[in-house]
Amino acid sequence: MTTATLEQRKVDPFATAPKPKPNTHIAPNDDPELGDVAGSIAELVDAKAECKAAEARLDAAKGTVMPFVKRVLCGLLAGGPKPKSQRLTGDGDSSVTAYYQDRAVKVTDESHAMLCGMFGEETVDTELVDSDWTFTVSKERMADPDFKARLTRALQAEFSGDEIPTIFEREWHRKSRKGVLDRAAGLCGGDSSKVEALLSLTVPAPTVK
Repeated sequence: MTTATLEQRKVDPFATAPKPKPNTHIAPNDDPELGDVAGSIAELVDAKAECKAAEARLDAAKGTVMPFVKRVLCGLLAGGPKPKSQRLTGDGDSSVTAYYQDRAVKVTDESHAMLCGMFGEETVDTELVDSDWTFTVSKERMADPDFKARLTRALQAEFSGDEIPTIFEREWHRKSRKGVLDRAAGLCGGDSSKVEALLSLTVPAPTVK
């Protein structure tokens, strides 16, 4: 027997044996109060797999339906003030209701530039977009021992303009105005493609229920 083989056979008497991985088996009807636990575990696993499959089918269906929904709704809105929802029928008795929500969304610098390219900066800033500064205070600044004193001076309006950046973090914030759906036809001259481009930047994506 070689020295290497003898070394491999040495056992450390102080070594801790590895703990077995938990692998608890629950027999059917293990708990009288809960019922068939093992069967429910199987249902849970199957249901999760079915949910993933349903989500994949949903995404695939949306990929076809949503572009059509936008085309239909934007065509209606381009013609003037009309109902903002539309019922669409499918095979058999299936149907869905599609609509835009007149809610404000954040307008990024890129979106603002695109809107200005379509409608002009004056129209955008007076009819489509609201702009203002937003002020926040980070946790790091609040933890500064001198923060309370600086904030007190700020509230009393006794601080200089140079102190503002040491207290607040500010960001130029833009959001779309409500009422875009009602003004879309006039702003876009009845062009449904332009209406779709406008709505893609100023309201949430259409909802289908």
